[in-house]
Amino acid sequence: MNAISGHAKGSDQVADVMIPLSAIPTQSTPAHGKATVIAVPGGHVAALYEAVYDEHGRPREDVTINLASGVFRLDPSRPFGGRLVLGQRTILCSTLSMAADAKGVPLAGENGEPTVLEEGAQIDGSDLAPPSAFIGEGVIVVGDEGRAERLWIEGGPGSGRSLRPGIEIVARGMIRHCCVRGHRIGLRVRAADERAHGMVTGCLAAANDAGMIVLPLDPDLGHPTGGNVSVEAVIRRNACVNNAVLNLGILGGIASDRNRVAVATSHNLFSGRPAGANVRLVGGQNVLGPGSRHNRVTLRAIGDRFLGAAVGLQVEGGSLQPEAVSGGIALEERWSSHNRVTVVLDGAAFEGNDLDIAAYGGISRSNEPGGDYNAVKVVIARAESSGLTISVFDCFPEQNFAACSNKTDVR
Repeated sequence: MNAISGHAKGSDQVADVMIPLSAIPTQSTPAHGKATVIAVPGGHVAALYEAVYDEHGRPREDVTINLASGVFRLDPSRPFGGRLVLGQRTILCSTLSMAADAKGVPLAGENGEPTVLEEGAQIDGSDLAPPSAFIGEGVIVVGDEGRAERLWIEGGPGSGRSLRPGIEIVARGMIRHCCVRGHRIGLRVRAADERAHGMVTGCLAAANDAGMIVLPLDPDLGHPTGGNVSVEAVIRRNACVNNAVLNLGILGGIASDRNRVAVATSHNLFSGRPAGANVRLVGGQNVLGPGSRHNRVTLRAIGDRFLGAAVGLQVEGGSLQPEAVSGGIALEERWSSHNRVTVVLDGAAFEGNDLDIAAYGGISRSNEPGGDYNAVKVVIARAESSGLTISVFDCFPEQNFAACSNKTDVR
């Protein structure tokens, strides 16, 4: 292990990092005429479903749905098992307002609870059936060019939490100023088809297993391409705190190849002491099937805070999981190889972590070799820390890799 203190400089080192610049809509604009506006009384669940779905149970398009303050307990007998699957260019919004710091990041209490300035609609999915897959689809799914704004999405406390994501983007969309608690995943950006572009801003994700996840596709749900997917996400001014497993996860591939994931983050708070890393990036891994190859993951982080975890930021090129969760797939087929992960940290703050940054070209969580020919690059343009600590391995644990072809570069 190499321990490094201080920080590196040099703007010439960041040119190869791709930043998401795709046009992500700031508001829904219908293709023809103005959007229909529907006001739903507080707690009126039947009116909520009538606003989201037409008489045939299909998601309405070009609709703005304003929810009055109150609790909406979702009904599993409704379309899509009671989940709220929004149509194209549909906005679902309410009036929730949370106290925030000077940069607009929501303030969270000791247990991750928000300080509510104005009440809004609370979407309660605790009655929904568990997914047939490990995670399944979100309680709320934002439609293409749609938006969810100022909602509280509640899953349930402790062991009673929802096994679904609270809210997710699967095409092009935005999530703004929402509070998501008590889910397996709070917020997720993934691709239902070949591409997804998501923006998440001003949200609080707390008391979930994972606060926020960005990944190309979920193998549990099936996918029309099985790979070759592009996902771009802009994540700014959010608080991901007190989540049990991790606060932010970014994955290039889970049993899928040749995906591209580009994420730009700015002025987020990642805090608490999850069981895993505070923030974790993985080029490819083999959970639920064979390994992942030739994926590209880039992260440009500006002014984020990584606080109070065992590991503040963990970056892995290829990750081998134990055979017990890999369906008996042969070892070579479980290797994740030829993945590339690039991270640029600009103005990041690290405080109270046991280890600030851990970077692995390849990592094996069993007693067998992991993948090969993975590359990890971490560029620290600016960092705020009393003494930045970094652990760097091309292969970990080293004894599992007879001939290590992975490369890790931290500067």
